[in-house]
This record gives sequence, structure tokens and C-alpha cells, in this order.
Amino acid sequence: MSEVYVLDTAALLSDWPHRHPDRPLITTPGVVAEVQNRPSRRRVSDLMSIGRLSVVEPDTRHLSDVRRVASNTGDAPVLSDTDLSVLAVALAERSSGRRVTMVSADTAVLNVARHLGLDIADLSGVMRDTVVWRYRCPACGHSEPRCPPNWECPVCGTRMRRSVRSRRPVSRR
Repeated sequence: MSEVYVLDTAALLSDWPHRHPDRPLITTPGVVAEVQNRPSRRRVSDLMSIGRLSVVEPDTRHLSDVRRVASNTGDAPVLSDTDLSVLAVALAERSSGRRVTMVSADTAVLNVARHLGLDIADLSGVMRDTVVWRYRCPACGHSEPRCPPNWECPVCGTRMRRSVRSRRPVSRR
């Protein structure tokens, strides 16, 4: 089984690709667009020109699967469209029979990746548990399994906060 590493913006901005020179890399156009500074754009361009970094568009089927899982874990409100697209590409690569590792410093991205059954490489080193979130009102105590619109408590109108509903230790590679 071939192996591939799917990178988000933090991974491309870091020196991770250069510390792992033998690994095939994939990202999305949204991630490439987020790389703004000149040295990082140059690194991305170099990786693409030598054929080590592929830029792939996510398909709608995998995007909807990622959105569903992100909604179930409670991470959906904190994930950007770019985050969702990177996860969808990782899911598509896995469904094509490749072993996929999601490389990120974003704990929400890594959390959803683990719930999707993907391996992770945590650049920040802070992710200890795979989490399912709930949303709780600090004023009245009302809780919801999914984030209400505008994070507003449907009972009293106070801004809801995320709290852990369940957790389990992350297995690392």
C-alpha cells in the first residue's frame, strides 16, 4: 500500500516537508492560496516543480462526509473551508487505497482526521485525546450536541462554549 502525507497550511509553512524528504505530499489549492510570504511561496513552488507536492481539488462526496463527521464531533464551527477541503482530499486518498497521514498543527483538523480513521502527524505536539464536543451555556447551563446558530444559547441568548462530551487517547505514528 502506498503512503501519502496530506498537508495543511501550517505544515507547508514549517520545515516539516524538508525534514521528511522522501515522503509524497498532497495539499489543496486553498492551502496554497493561504501561503502568503515569499520564502514559503518559494518552498511550495520548489516542491511542486520537483513533483513532490501535488495540489488536488476535493470532491463533493468526500466534502459532505467530512462535514458530517465534523458536525458529529462538534468541530464544524471552528473549521474553515480550507480545513474541510484538506480533510476531504485526505479521505479521498484513503478511499483510493493509500495509507494517509494528515499533517497539521490544528487540533480541530487532527481531531476530525482521527474520527475519519486517518493517521495524524501533530506539528504542535499538543493533541493528546480524540474529542467529541458539546456546546454549553455558561449562564443557564443549557447544553446542545451541536453548535447553535451564531453560538447563541437558544434558552437565554448567552454565547455558548465548547466543552468535552467524551475523549479517548490518540494513537500516534
